[in-house]
Amino acid sequence: AVVSNAEYGGRARPQRGWHTGAIIHELDEDIRLLNDASYHDNMYILTELNFLINEMQRYLPDSAALRFTEQWCTERREVRSALLQLHQTKFGSTFRTHLTPTLFYRRLSRFAEIYTSDVTNLLHYHPHHYRFTPIRQKLPHEVQH
Repeated sequence: AVVSNAEYGGRARPQRGWHTGAIIHELDEDIRLLNDASYHDNMYILTELNFLINEMQRYLPDSAALRFTEQWCTERREVRSALLQLHQTKFGSTFRTHLTPTLFYRRLSRFAEIYTSDVTNLLHYHPHHYRFTPIRQKLPHEVQH
């Protein structure tokens, strides 16, 4: 297997039978944040606000619906700001920008089959467990409405 801590360390296509991995030390901070109760609470609120705003749009331009939507949009901006402050102070999340993966993550996923914050995390796997298959991500048009 090829393991590199540089983004483009596995730039060349691995040979048949070889697998690639990456060590991303910043991942520890993202995982710590994802397990934080404040982060969970704010993500729940943000998800619900997004749902309410989308649902209320069918009633626009009704004045009451417009007032609710404006209040929810203001609250949504505040929650997004609070979530951003929970992330690393200089750059935010290493892997996500609001709803989309970062360019870093997209590049990483092209070159590494697996990534971890520390190579010792791989000790939890059996030596013959060497195939890590990705979970298919649904595209927006593939989601049932």
